Amino acid sequence: KELNIDADNHKILSVVDQKGQVYQADNFLSTIPLPTFYEKLLPASYQNPFVMQTIDNPDTPFVSCFLCAFKLDSSYKGEIAHSVSYGSKERFSLAVSDADHLLVRGYPYMPNKDGSVTLVVMVDQNKEDFQYWKKAREDGSYQEKKQAAVKKIEEILLAEQKDYEGHLSFLDASTPYTFYRYSGTYCGSFLSNLDTPDARRKELPYQEKSLTNLYYAGQWLKSVGGIPSALETGRYA
Repeated sequence: KELNIDADNHKILSVVDQKGQVYQADNFLSTIPLPTFYEKLLPASYQNPFVMQTIDNPDTPFVSCFLCAFKLDSSYKGEIAHSVSYGSKERFSLAVSDADHLLVRGYPYMPNKDGSVTLVVMVDQNKEDFQYWKKAREDGSYQEKKQAAVKKIEEILLAEQKDYEGHLSFLDASTPYTFYRYSGTYCGSFLSNLDTPDARRKELPYQEKSLTNLYYAGQWLKSVGGIPSALETGRYA
């Protein structure tokens, strides 16, 4: 919730959580996604300009996604691939950016209790899409737009996999704003910057230059993020 900073000695004195509990230490390690830490906790006067310049640089992009879960009932007897990409005959949009395919993951090796199988469909989204969903949440059109996106995904899926007709039912969906609401990730990104040459050259700092006892660890420090990257940053923090 709040950092208590000794400006003269360039140190954090304590951290206050949302319940008002105060934590004191000689050193502090943050595993909060770095852009979220900057946005919500670290005063602007202590922020390293390089961090947000790197994160918001078009040459070091990051992605979020629209996730949609369906289930195939137990009467479906066709083959279910673990991972397959379905191309769309025409480019489509769920928010702002255009897409040309669905990434579909099936879990036939983990059937549900009723014998059905879960399918999870992913469509890439970006920062502009996040702003679209954020605005929709604020103006009350969120559920309507979310349902329209689900309908579009279902149409494409059934066009590519016609034998799913009559066996497919919707379970749940999440937008980039869902990721932001539940985990505070920057613009709903579930990973850090994509693995581009610029991203590899511009790894984010493990220590805040302006504060001598503040260190960072987590997937946002290294492209492309994920558990291995997070573990590696913890080793060096």
